[in-house]
Amino acid sequence: MGVMSVFQAFILGALQGITSVLPVSSSGHLLLAGTLMGTEGGLSMQFLAGIHMGTLLAVLLVWRRDTLHMFSAAADILWDILYNFRTWFLQRWHPERLQYRRLVYGRWRRRTAYVATASVCTMAVGLILRRPAERAAGSLLYTAMGFFVTALVLIISVYASPARRKKLTASREAVVTGLFQGVSVFPGVSRLGMVMAAADLQGLPAGFGVYTGYLLVFPAVFGGLIVEIIAGASAGGGTAVGTGAWIAGIAASTLTSSLMMRRTARFLARHGKRGFSLYCLAAGIFSLALYL
Repeated sequence: MGVMSVFQAFILGALQGITSVLPVSSSGHLLLAGTLMGTEGGLSMQFLAGIHMGTLLAVLLVWRRDTLHMFSAAADILWDILYNFRTWFLQRWHPERLQYRRLVYGRWRRRTAYVATASVCTMAVGLILRRPAERAAGSLLYTAMGFFVTALVLIISVYASPARRKKLTASREAVVTGLFQGVSVFPGVSRLGMVMAAADLQGLPAGFGVYTGYLLVFPAVFGGLIVEIIAGASAGGGTAVGTGAWIAGIAASTLTSSLMMRRTARFLARHGKRGFSLYCLAAGIFSLALYL
């Protein structure tokens, strides 16, 4: 089994940081880069989990005010749920009509409910598709197919999107977004690309898919991190990674994601994703050529 150098880890971490903020699939690019670098035994699940953690740290750093607002909103919703349960309990023995508290209202509670609902749906799809996704992991053929799926979904969302609305209107939008994001467990399928496409196909406000895609990094990456660590610990394998390489990979991922995230969000909100669909098509062709 080979040992990953600090330089290789830094390059892979930087690649993760760059591609994670674009609708182009970071997992597919890491597989391609690992193949071109000749990493013996492939990339370990623990290392992949680590550099994804770098992206998670970048989200918490760049969108720190937003995440604090959402954590606060989540705590308030939970408190109101407990209050409503207490109200229901008291009404069973008291004739007076006690008032329940409204749970979802205002900007931050709506966004928190949206992210939570989408995350639950993503988790459900991920669990259903876990076995076939594990078989597809590490395969250039399946990665090529994933890139093609991303390209197709992005281009459909460019030309088939309805007129945009000004605000969220129903919980089904979060459900659809979560289902789309769940498919990104396959290599080559972009998580951010799926979220952006889901938002556009439902006519959500311009830029909402990009912004939500970044916020959904937290539950998606954190959940994937736990699964990958457990799977990696039980399965083993992959190129060995030393402490220095670990630090270099996570630092590079955090740094590049932090530097690019806001600029990329503005670019995607203004210019859309048509060019990235063509890029994913080219990446799929390149992956297929490497496989053959």
